[in-house]
Formats: sequence, C-alpha cells, structure tokens
Amino acid sequence: MKLPRYVHAFIDRHGRPRFYLRRKGHRKVPLHGLPWSPAFMEVYERALAAHQGTAVIGASRTVAGTLNAAAVAYYQSSAFTKELGDGTRSSQRSLVERFRTEHGTSGCAS
Repeated sequence: MKLPRYVHAFIDRHGRPRFYLRRKGHRKVPLHGLPWSPAFMEVYERALAAHQGTAVIGASRTVAGTLNAAAVAYYQSSAFTKELGDGTRSSQRSLVERFRTEHGTSGCAS
C-alpha cells in the first residue's frame, strides 16, 4: 500500500506499526490509526497544515543583524541554491562557515 506523502512507517519492537509525518527541516509528528482511514487523514492534514509556513530550524537562535543571519539568508537565496554547482556551493559554504565561526555573533555594518 502506498503511504501519503511525507509519511514514514516502521514496525516497533512490540510488533506494532508506527507512522510519522517527516519533512525536512521539521520535527516528526506521530500519526495514529491506519493510513487512509478518516481518523488518520484528519490527523495527517492537521500535522501537514502545522508544518506549512513554519520557521527554518535554528531561526530562533539567529539574531537579526548579525553575520550569522547574513549567512543564513545567503544559504537560502537563489544565488546560492540554484545558480551555483554542487562543488562551488560546498567550497563557498566552507569559506562562509569558517568566517562565521570567528565572527558570527558580531553585527553587520549598515
């Protein structure tokens, strides 16, 4: 049986099936019931709606106006995610992270 999108299943140590909503960048949410049942789909839809528009992991630890915030914004930009190749992204991330480790909490000049 095909599971709904983002649902992962496994059998726990007691032989019971477990289902979780798992999306990158979000906490996993346990889903009760059997997949595609009305009760399951209600919980699934609520969990999926709760994930929509939520903040990126670590966003609460990133203070606006710091070099950490600038690095996060750069990593999320299309200039970084779409316009660079894998090797270039990797080398640029390495350079930015090295600089961020030393100066990440200091403010950016306005």
